[in-house]
This record gives sequence, structure tokens and C-alpha cells, in this order.
Amino acid sequence: MDSSRRVLGFRIALSAAAAVLVLAGASLNASGRDSGGIALAGVTGLLAVSSGVLYREWRLAVPLAGIASVVTIVIAQFNSLQGDLVPQVAGLVLLAVGGLAGAITYRSFVSEVRRQAAELEGLNTRLGLKDQAFIAATSDVNGSATGDTAAITSGIAGYVGADFACCYLASADGRRYVPQPPGLGVERLRPQAINKPHGNPGPLLAAIEARRSYSAADESGLSDLISYLPDDFHLQSLVAVP
Repeated sequence: MDSSRRVLGFRIALSAAAAVLVLAGASLNASGRDSGGIALAGVTGLLAVSSGVLYREWRLAVPLAGIASVVTIVIAQFNSLQGDLVPQVAGLVLLAVGGLAGAITYRSFVSEVRRQAAELEGLNTRLGLKDQAFIAATSDVNGSATGDTAAITSGIAGYVGADFACCYLASADGRRYVPQPPGLGVERLRPQAINKPHGNPGPLLAAIEARRSYSAADESGLSDLISYLPDDFHLQSLVAVP
């Protein structure tokens, strides 16, 4: 939290510095000019700010800064009424630095907004998966006879809106998990009975052994249950409940 506050404080300070630099640069660039010269100062100032904003595109930034400087120098050489050249050039430098600071601040804010949006999207996905896991674990499949795993599997799949579902039961000796046919959408996968894990199980089996639900945003967890997954087999989400 303290780190986030420091970063936010830095961004705010950099934004304020950019504003001060632009205002100071504009004032210096316009100093000593007549009404016509102020209009030209506005043009050169805009070019200077643009060169700072486009600092990553140096092929554009350098020519823009060069044009602003040349125009300012040429006007000062041919029109002695346009004020002192030194503060005007200094103003262009401040404008360019202000544009640079503003661009860095803007990109920093945009990056943070995108990061938070991605985190929020990930959180929503995880909450959705947990909600599906809760529904699957607590659903009461009406009309399903005890032991009718086909009806139970299809009923739970209907509750959570799944296109793929398979029910596993522990074997009589408690050493294996045995898939119960027919399942839903598992024809290509041909699930087989698997031994209960010992040592370091995969994340899905570890969660089941710990009597916890498991959720993921892809099909990778299925490798704990199915030895071969076709290359074109993909899931948007995966939920397993004990």
C-alpha cells in the first residue's frame, strides 16, 4: 500500500511539474514579442511540446524541435522587435521538457489503468469460476435416482452451463478415481481410472485430496486426469469439486 501511494504521489508530482514547465516555457517563449510574434510563438511552442511528447519517435521529435528552434532564431535575426532570443530558446527547452514529462506521466497512468483493468478481469473470472464450483458442489439434481451418475453429471453440467463434464468415484478399495460413463463431451478424451496421488500431485488432484474446489481459466488442469489432450481441445474455464 505504501509503495502504491509513493508511485501515485510521484505521478501527481510529475504531472504538476509538467504543467509548471509548460506554463513557464510558454511565458518565456512569448516574452518581448508583439501580437504577430505571439502567434508565431504559439506555433513554435506547440512544435516544442510535440517534440517532447514524441520522445520515443526520435525521427519525428528531432525535426519538430529543430523547426521550432530555427523559426525562433530566424525571427529574432530579422526582427529586432521580437525580444531577447535567449529566454525564448530557454522557453522552447522548457516546453519540450514539459511535453516529455507529460508524456511519461500519461503513459504511466494508462499503464496503471490497463493493469488494474486486467486484474479486475482476472478477479471476475476467478469469482465466476468459484461461483460455478459452488453451484456444482451444492446443486440438488431433482429427479435423479441415487447412483444415476449420468443424470447427476448432466444435471450439474446444466446448472453451471458446462459443455464438458465427467464424474469420478473412488474405487471400492479407495486407491483409485474411476470415471463414470457416459459423461458429457468426453468422447475424444477417453478418461481412464487414475491412482490416488502420492508425493507431489498436480494442482487439480491436490485440491480434490484436500477436499477443496479447483478452478482454472484453461484446460491445463486436466492433465492430472487425462494423459492425452488433443491439440485442438481447449476450455475457457475448468472447475472440479470433491
